[in-house]
Order: sequence, then structure tokens, then C-alpha cells
Amino acid sequence: MLILILTGFHCHARELQHLRVKVCQDFSLTERSGEFEKICKHYNVDFKICHSFPEANCEINKWFIAEIEHADIAHRIGGDLYSHKLIECAELNGYTFQGAFRNKVNQCLSHNSQSPRSGNRKVVKVAIVDDGFRLTHDAIKPFIYTNKKEIKGNRIDDDGNGFVDDIHGWDVSDHDNNVNPPASRLKDFYHGTHIASIITSFNTFSDSVNHSKPQCRIEIIPVKCLSDEATSTYLKDCYKGIEYAIKAGADIINCSWGGGTFSQYERDLMDEAQKRGILIIASAGNFYSELSQFPASYHSVVSVAALSRDNTKLPVSNYGRTVDLADVGENELAASVYGDDKDTVISGTSVAVARVSGKAALLLAYYPLLNSEQLLMYLQIYANPLEGVNKVYTGKLGAGMPDIIRTIQSISSKEEKKLFSNAKGYINGKFNKKSSVFYMVKPEGKYKGIVIKKVSSQMYSKSCEIIISDSSNKYTEKFSVNDFPDSVFVPANSLRLEFPAAKENKDLLFYYSVETVDSSKLYCSSERILNLPFGTFSDGSGDQNYCGGQDCKWLISAKEGSRIRIAFPEFNTEAHIDKVYIFDGDGTQARIIGVFSGPLMPPEVSSTGNKMLVWFVTDNVNHASGWKAEYVAIEP
Repeated sequence: MLILILTGFHCHARELQHLRVKVCQDFSLTERSGEFEKICKHYNVDFKICHSFPEANCEINKWFIAEIEHADIAHRIGGDLYSHKLIECAELNGYTFQGAFRNKVNQCLSHNSQSPRSGNRKVVKVAIVDDGFRLTHDAIKPFIYTNKKEIKGNRIDDDGNGFVDDIHGWDVSDHDNNVNPPASRLKDFYHGTHIASIITSFNTFSDSVNHSKPQCRIEIIPVKCLSDEATSTYLKDCYKGIEYAIKAGADIINCSWGGGTFSQYERDLMDEAQKRGILIIASAGNFYSELSQFPASYHSVVSVAALSRDNTKLPVSNYGRTVDLADVGENELAASVYGDDKDTVISGTSVAVARVSGKAALLLAYYPLLNSEQLLMYLQIYANPLEGVNKVYTGKLGAGMPDIIRTIQSISSKEEKKLFSNAKGYINGKFNKKSSVFYMVKPEGKYKGIVIKKVSSQMYSKSCEIIISDSSNKYTEKFSVNDFPDSVFVPANSLRLEFPAAKENKDLLFYYSVETVDSSKLYCSSERILNLPFGTFSDGSGDQNYCGGQDCKWLISAKEGSRIRIAFPEFNTEAHIDKVYIFDGDGTQARIIGVFSGPLMPPEVSSTGNKMLVWFVTDNVNHASGWKAEYVAIEP
């Protein structure tokens, strides 16, 4: 189940428009703020700050919001403020219409994340931003976080965080502390209960780790972001929920939802969470496609795809280069909203996100000093690659599926990994004073190449150099660590990093990711000419399913005066969607003499002349095992 966010112009003509603007850096100067107020007075509009965090120079504090009656007036206000260089950008109902569109794909978490709470952490707090929570359920009740700074029932904001009596989370839509689903609408408010129980189940998962116990326990902060009176189940207040989770001091924020388009405002909010050492984990989406979904595709968010029980990609799950990790999202046992001891079974990327959040929380429970970047680093380093059983999605399911037991045990044993078979992830290298140290990146599959970036920001001695080469040594480059470029592209399927002997023993962190090929051309592409008197050909996928977006042609040409007969000993495509067309001639302008689709074996087809064109076309959703054809030229 995937819950979408209501963004964009989904409003009736009389509903108020929401105009957000991000003021420029020098806005606090009296002269600049005076110009801003003058324009606001001209349009009779009142802006209020979107968020208020105590830190100075906080990017998210630069955002202001106003309610405007008409969209055209909002555009004029944004245009005037931007032309006077008072704002960096403006967004109307979540869509940017002034300022730079600065979307960057999710490559790796920035290396400036901090974790100020790590030294005093007694529990791992996972905030779940969702539709509601049955807090009395047996699988959830023992693991609900209690805000001890609040005095229950005194109707006073004891901790001064702006939320009165937020003992066990907060409802950001109804502005109260009741996060339970409305009793009369359980069929609509069930998702958060499912997700919470999956995450809390990892409190008992530690029994699988030999001779070791976690130092903390996992607790959830329930954040409800759907009003009891909502007419639909769209989580339009989900980013308000993230703001609350940040202020509540969450270590991890679970977002088993997504939708909408890029928003600079939302990206700044995600970045604010990252700066505070919070790991945000979100759904890659349930749209069957290579589609960027937000917030998962923001660079400071971990994007999760879903797998079937056999580790193949779950058919509904999105995929692509923005995905960081994948996990099982099929037939997962979860708490039911209909009773404190009742369970249900659910599927989708929501499940996969919850499982990754639970694994990240368990890792943090074992190693409370880790920051958000280190959490992702270890989850990716020791993840199980998925390319072997997902050849169609090679390089598009992130680093693979986190193996939490192996991760915990490898950190405990201080294992130094030197061979990396994941499609993306971190290389935690180390210089040695005595000899060179080598690290190999060798993911399964074929790629355009591998991009590698230096993450460490500290300075190194001049003797510290890095040599990058491919396996054939056709590509070899040497770099001073201090002058390492923003990124290096190696046009190969594998690479080797050499850390030559240096004057200091020092760690050096890199991040790498593969550049994927166009999967629509993985098995067949363009047009092939077959001019033998007989032969066989196929969609090219072998024992794998064929790819999406295929557009392939085979032109069979025989002697003048001959005819061509074709048969299909193997045939299985998505019925009514993925089709094999047969034309009685050398192009698609010729008469169609056969259109085949589905699992049934097609009949033999014969041309009237000496040429026949076979055309295979697929969509980007469901794919089957494909087909094999045999042809023969029949002479007169």
C-alpha cells in the first residue's frame, strides 16, 4: 500500500492558494526587509514563517508562507519579489514557478551530517509519519516513546516545543495529541498501524544475533498527518509531520509514502533533518516504473524499493538510479487496526521502507554512537547484491538488501572489506605506512561505467595519493587526495582503488555508483537483417524476462520469388500489451498478417512475398519470459 501526497493544483476555484517564498541571505537587513514589506502591503498579503528552528542561518527558517485567493495574484507577488532580488524562489501549492529548479538525484548523503544526541542516547527513536496508529495494539503498545518533559493532562507546553501535552506523539493535522485512528473510519486509517508494528518487531530481532545484545531499545514516535475529517486519504500534511519529528528529536524518520514533484522547500526541510543527524527513509514508489518519487529522490533521503520473497523486484515497485536500498515488500505480517491482538498481511514498498527503518534502528541500538551517514554506509556495505536475480534491473535496486545480522557482526569483528560487489555504496579505505592497500569494485552486470566521489573532507599529507584503474588497465589515473575532483568517471564494469603507502595511517571514505545502461536495449535493439534460407531468433532475454520499453525489428529476406514461413515454439508475453507484429513486407507500412500477445502459442504465418518484418514492442510495466521464432524460406 502506498499513500500519495496531495500536491500541486488539486484545489477548487474558491480554495485559497498557498504561496511559499524563500527569502535571500541578506533579508535581515533593514533596507531589504523594508522593500519586502512594501510589496506585501501593495498586494495586501501577510507572510508568516513556515518553520521556526532556534539555530541562526538555518535554511528552512528562510521560508515564508501566505494564503492568496487567486493563483494569478500569487504569481504576480512571487514575480515582483523575485525581480527585486528579495527571494531565491517561490512555490505555489508545491510547484516552483520562480527561481532555480535545483533538483539533484539521490547519490549519497552529504558528509556534514552530525549526531549531537549520540553520546546520551538511551533509546532509538523512530518517528513514523503516517495516517494514524492503534496505540493499544499488543505489537505497538510496549514500544511507544514517552516525552518525559511533558506533564500529562496539564494542558501546558511544558517543554516549550510548541505542542501541548505531546506525550506520545502528535497529530499535526488536527493539532492535538490524539494519534489514534477515528473509531468510525478504521477502513481508511490503517496504514500507520501496519508500519509501526513492522518496525517494533525488530526489538525482538536481536535474538538472531549470536552472543550480543543491543545497548538501546527501539521506540516509535507516532506522528499522525491525516485529519479525522479528511475526505480522502492523501497525506497532505506529511511534511508538517516531518517538521514535528525533527523537533521531537527522532533518530530515524519513516516515510512509507511519496508523490508530488520536486520542491525546494521540501528539499530544504529534508536537509535540515540530515544536518541534525536524522536518517529519513522513504518509499521509491508503487508505480511499476523507473520514476523518481519524492521525498525518496532528495539527496538527503534514503530511497527504498520493494522485493518479492525470492529477492526479485516486486512487480509494483519503482526502481532506478535514485534507489539506495531494497527489501522484502511481499506478504508481511503486520498489526491490524481492527483489534489489539489481530494481525493482517500486507505488501508494497511501504513494507520495504518499514523493514529498512527497523534494520537501521536495530543497528543504531547496537552501536549508539553512529551518525546517519554511518548508518547508511554500513547498511550498504554489507547489503546483499540483487543483480544476479534481477538482470533487467541491474544497477537500479540500490546497494541491495540490508543484511542486518552480517552488518552487526562485521562491525563487531572490525572486518575490513576490500571487495565490493554492490551497485553503489561506500568504500571505507585506509592508508598504511608500510605498503599499498587495494580495494576492488566489481558489481555483477554491464554498465556504462562507475562514478566515484571522495566523501572525507579532512586534509591529508602530500604523500597521500589514490590510483584508480579498471581491470584491464586501459584506464589508470593518479590523484592527490587533497586535490581529488568532485567526481571521477571510470568507463568500465569494475575498478580498482590503490592506496599507496603513505606517511600516516588514516581513513579515507569514498562513495561510488554505477552508470546504468538503457535496459530497453539490453536484449535487442534497432533492426536486424536475417538473410539465411532458414534460422531461429528470439527476443534475446534467454532465461530472464524481457525488458520494458523494447522496440525491436527483424527483417527476414529470402530469394526473389520465395515466400517465408514463421512459427513460434516458445511464446509468452503480457497479454494485450506486449505484442509481436508480423508484416507482409519490408516495413511497417506493409499489410499486417499477424499480431500475437499472451501465453498461447501462435499459429504459423506465411508471407506472400520474399520479405517479412517482425516487430516486438513492450511497455514498461509487466514483463514475461518472451518468445523464440523459427523461420524458413519456401522456394517456388
